[in-house]
Amino acid sequence: MFKFKCSIASLLIIGNSLVFAGTMGAACVPGDVSIPCDKAGWSFGGQALYLQPSFGGNGLGYSAFSYGTDSFGTTVGANNPNNTITNVKPEWSWGFQIEGAYKFGSGSDLDLNWYHQNNTTSKYLPHGSLFSGNAPALYAGFITVAPSWDAVNIELGQHFDFDETKMMRLHAGIDYSRVKTVFTNYPRLRPDSSPLFITTDNISFNGFGPRVGDDFTYLLGHGLGLYAKGAASLLIGTTKQNVSGYQNLAFPQSFSTGNYVQTNRSVVITELEAKLGLKYDYPTAQGIWGVDVGYMWVNYFNALVSQTGSGLAGSASSSSTAANFNLNGLYFGLKWVK
Repeated sequence: MFKFKCSIASLLIIGNSLVFAGTMGAACVPGDVSIPCDKAGWSFGGQALYLQPSFGGNGLGYSAFSYGTDSFGTTVGANNPNNTITNVKPEWSWGFQIEGAYKFGSGSDLDLNWYHQNNTTSKYLPHGSLFSGNAPALYAGFITVAPSWDAVNIELGQHFDFDETKMMRLHAGIDYSRVKTVFTNYPRLRPDSSPLFITTDNISFNGFGPRVGDDFTYLLGHGLGLYAKGAASLLIGTTKQNVSGYQNLAFPQSFSTGNYVQTNRSVVITELEAKLGLKYDYPTAQGIWGVDVGYMWVNYFNALVSQTGSGLAGSASSSSTAANFNLNGLYFGLKWVK
């Protein structure tokens, strides 16, 4: 019993020694892991985004098929029974990100940032091919796909230094996101006829929820640094679909009769994002100016839900299905820290 008590006492003494050893000295002295000295300041910045949206999972968009039967029973592509699918995908376009942060205490910060992009892609599907989506048995015509994206993040972060070259920022906060895409099509009754009707299919997601992330930086010297950033959000929101014009439902109305369908559904989705970049910081008397360039990837899982089957690549059914919304591409940034 005496030996047991001696052992416990020894462990307590060693534990207390370790605690005091870890708390001795100033917080800004480099060590295994440290935090910056107390300091308050502001930072403002922005980025030019050059991104390409896409629809993963089941996919959204309208497709043309090289083989099938048109509205008059005529077989299209009789010499080629194997279908060749041509889908309309959004093209690359510019967007932006702006942010502001207040830095306080020992490496803490409160950051607000906003991402935005609009994209419109207009194309003709292959002449003489049959049209998918909400107009089966009709010929492909002019198609417009217009996705847009907004994300607003509020983050509370903490900075850590591992040594003079390696540092990390952990953050948690709230994410609000809005994803929207509008499909407009002009199908034809015959390959060379005028558009038979116009249909607009609007699918969107709005949601908010908790967000966590990690930013890791490795300093190369002379103001240069490499960084990798990652974040994840769990978003609670609503996905909606508005279809105006003719659409292929279980009991479709005639081509000449306009109609309107709206669906609304509550969902919980996840969002993941990652960045890999190179930065350069230049100190001045007015503060630190920084520039960076990198590649980013953002994905919203099952964010876009089509309740009617409209807007689905390769589908003209009235069943419900979901698709991911993805953005990836380059960014170029400028930042000022005081």
